[in-house]
Amino acid sequence: MAEEEFLPAELDILAGIVAFNNESNIRPLAGKLSQSLQAYFPDRHSLLALCDGGSTDNTIKAFSELEMFLPKKVFSLAGDELGKGTVLKSLFAFTKQAKPKAILVNSGDIRNLNPEWVKLQTQSILEQGYDFAAPFYARHKFDGYVTNHVVYPLVYGLLCHDLRQPIGGDYAFTSMLPNYWLQANWPVNASQFGIDIFMTCYAIISGASICQVNLRAKEHNVIDPTKTISPMFRQTVSTLFKIVLDNARIIKDLRRVQPVPHMGDEKADEPPVAAIDPEGVKEKFVTGFVKHREMIASCITDEDFTRLRNLVQHDSVHIPAEMWARIVYDFIIAFKRDMDTSSEVMKAFIPVMFGRMYTFMTEVADKSTEETEKLVKAQAEVFFEQRGYLLKRL
Repeated sequence: MAEEEFLPAELDILAGIVAFNNESNIRPLAGKLSQSLQAYFPDRHSLLALCDGGSTDNTIKAFSELEMFLPKKVFSLAGDELGKGTVLKSLFAFTKQAKPKAILVNSGDIRNLNPEWVKLQTQSILEQGYDFAAPFYARHKFDGYVTNHVVYPLVYGLLCHDLRQPIGGDYAFTSMLPNYWLQANWPVNASQFGIDIFMTCYAIISGASICQVNLRAKEHNVIDPTKTISPMFRQTVSTLFKIVLDNARIIKDLRRVQPVPHMGDEKADEPPVAAIDPEGVKEKFVTGFVKHREMIASCITDEDFTRLRNLVQHDSVHIPAEMWARIVYDFIIAFKRDMDTSSEVMKAFIPVMFGRMYTFMTEVADKSTEETEKLVKAQAEVFFEQRGYLLKRL
């Protein structure tokens, strides 16, 4: 672990940028963040930190050479200890020493961070008294497939919080939460991309006061899942499954979905288009089902497996929300049953998720963003209604 030796006598705001090979974006992003803090919080002591997850380009050099009014600090990784979660764990440990009043964490690939964004994040903690502020973005209806079909439904249905974007990556929180996170049981993949869902879930479980900050549209690097399934998917979903299993007793005691208040202007920008081909998604379902059919069959009910097989055979893909919720819950049990094969369970889960994703894309093809959001919410409500199907087996 390498880091600059700097610790102000008093620290109000710690603003972190989580980066990995963001050399081209780190200068403008850090500059905007610094300017925003100086404009809105000139009387506060702020520190700008780069949390580098193991960049192989000149991200660290570009940040270190940046001249700005605010003091800077670098957290970086070396050797085998790479990963977003690992470097954030170092940031969490630092907060125990520095005790900042508000901590911001923003993704290094954001291209449109603006002063209002930073203002709302910081105010939610310093002035509104929340412990944890999650982001709420305007997103294209085809973007955020992991969030829409797995993460949000499970957070809504099991953790009983209507928190729309639990893995947005841009958060604000008090120094109380890092202590809680450091003491929690860390799933293996929480040290990598699973850190976002880890932070959100354990903020909920801790009983923290939570809000959503309306950050409007986010311009960042969108991954087309038909071209590559990033490690982010497997690491996020496996971390979420493990958290559900580790906290079954707490989850069983929850009875009602809690609304999560919003901060900021609710007027949404028109989100950037996510150019994802529905037919490519459909093909991923078909080929993936054929490749992993034995594992899929071992994870879900015979009835649902037969339905999936018939969809493939008849080239007519339609997985309704009720069936999807049941399948996701079955995969959680399969994940629990044999942790040694959990990676194989994840591989089998991916094509079925593509089947649900394709179904949803056809359902919302002619719908507006607002209409699409209603269907996403309706799917989450199905997960809540069917939660007993999972809980009785935990």
